[in-house]
Amino acid sequence: PPPVLTWIGADRNPPRAAGLFRPQLALSSPRDPIQEAPVVDLQTLLVLYGAWLVFFNVLLEQAGLPIPAYPLLVVAGALAAQDQLSWPLILAGTVAASLIADSAWYAAGKRHGARLLSTICRISLSQDSCIRQTQSRYLLVGPRLLLVAKFLPGAGALSTVMAGLT
Repeated sequence: PPPVLTWIGADRNPPRAAGLFRPQLALSSPRDPIQEAPVVDLQTLLVLYGAWLVFFNVLLEQAGLPIPAYPLLVVAGALAAQDQLSWPLILAGTVAASLIADSAWYAAGKRHGARLLSTICRISLSQDSCIRQTQSRYLLVGPRLLLVAKFLPGAGALSTVMAGLT
């Protein structure tokens, strides 16, 4: 049988077109050799795991892995607006993950700055120009770059490493 769909907010009338249905784990019978996997979406994962999922997603994204954190944060904000998630816990998880990742990048930049910067720039087509441009732009703009670097893809890690290097 297919997964059973139930509405997340059981205390209110379910809006049919809003897409607020959450699949529950309802697998086919044990005798069936092909078991259907439950349908799991981002909203369901957030309702199940909440702030921990946001924390680890933001931590991995801030650590430099190519994992997008913005879609999860948008869905978490929407669920928090509907009182299905605690917005203080989501905010605390996001801030804690960012601080941990930025502190690790800063400490790594302070200890192994030039070597770490060359490792990060290794994926660039021109490694030498990447290092020179990054250093010259950071020295020109300075700590003000840290204010906008989080909003530029790939610039967050580079700017935090440069802050530790200088």
